[in-house]
Formats: sequence, structure tokens, C-alpha cells
Amino acid sequence: MKRLAEVAPKVAKLLEGILPRQARVFAVGDVPMPVAAMAASLLGEGRMLLVTPSPETADQALADAAALLPGVPLLPLAPADDEEALLTGGRMAQVRDILAAEGHCLIVASIHALLQPAPDPKALDRASLSLRLNADFPFDTLAGALTGLGYTREELVTEPLTFALRGGILDVWPAGAAQPVRAEFFGDTVDGLRAIDLDHLGLTGEFSQSRFIRCH
Repeated sequence: MKRLAEVAPKVAKLLEGILPRQARVFAVGDVPMPVAAMAASLLGEGRMLLVTPSPETADQALADAAALLPGVPLLPLAPADDEEALLTGGRMAQVRDILAAEGHCLIVASIHALLQPAPDPKALDRASLSLRLNADFPFDTLAGALTGLGYTREELVTEPLTFALRGGILDVWPAGAAQPVRAEFFGDTVDGLRAIDLDHLGLTGEFSQSRFIRCH
């Protein structure tokens, strides 16, 4: 990171805001397969940022790394299409995932994506709603909080950026997520957090935290 700060101070400053501490930076050219192989040999148990010259080579490097690094979390940071997209949807979700990363992982981004602004971690917290398993959140404030973040209340959740409340159950499809989330409450305590499988109309997995980010 020190060398990067000397040759590209703006990029280094951005990385300080979004990268986990002790991450290594590895910049590459246009040959993604050898790059992914080298990343596999260097990653070990640490964290690495793989920087590519274009979004296309970033996509290819991700695909190659998925084949070479089974079981290693791969975290993309894609460029946003417009100014509004910088602060909503998928890019915010990707920044959130990078900030929350624990243990070893490989972060893949093009130089174009890194040169775009990223939200300050504190601003990200203010523009989102977080639920933690076994933690309290006032259930009767959920509708207002989610509406304020741009989500639409529906009877059933079948589309992204919508939520539904019934009894002590919250279903919500977060911005940038592939599937909805169900939070089950006992009073004001989060008693369960699981993904909703819409194809099979069931619940899958369980996780300790879910964050719903602003979508407008």
C-alpha cells in the first residue's frame, strides 16, 4: 500500500476507506488466467485486492479465481453506470461486503471501479438498516425505516426492493441481493435470519446479520 500511495495517492486513499486492514494489493495487466494462478499462490490465509485494467478482465479474473480458489470468498467491486448507482443498489452492497469481510478473501476490481467514489463507512451505516440475530430492533419502526430507505411495502415479496410485514415476520428483498431475507421476531428480538428460496417456497441457511441499504 505504501508504494501505491507514492504512485497513485487518490487510489490509495480510497482503498484505505474500503479495504480491510492488512490487505495486499496486486495490480495486473491483460492476462487474467496467469493472474488468477498467481493470486492463488500468494493469497494464503490473508486478504488480497486484485486490480485489473478493465471491467472485462475483472470479470474474467473472477471466473478464473472461482475455479482455482474453491472455498475462498471472492468479492467483486464493479464500476457504477451513473452517479446515482454509486450510492445505491449493487455497488453499495459490494462495498458493504468488503467492509464486513473476515478472514482470507480475494477482492477483484478494475482500476475504473477503484477510481469511482465509495461511501464513507459511517455514511454507509447511516444509509442502511441492520438486523442482528438475537439483538433487539423495535419491530413497530421497521415499516417506516424501510420506507425511508426507498423500499416499497407489499403483501408478498416477489421483487427486489420490496418488503412485507405480518405478525412477527419481516420479509425484505435487499438492494443488490440475489434473493429475499426473512427476519423472525420474538417481540423486538430478532429470533431468526434466513434467506427465502422463491423457487421452492422455502427457507435456506441462516446468518447472523443482514443489512438493508438505501435503494434511492
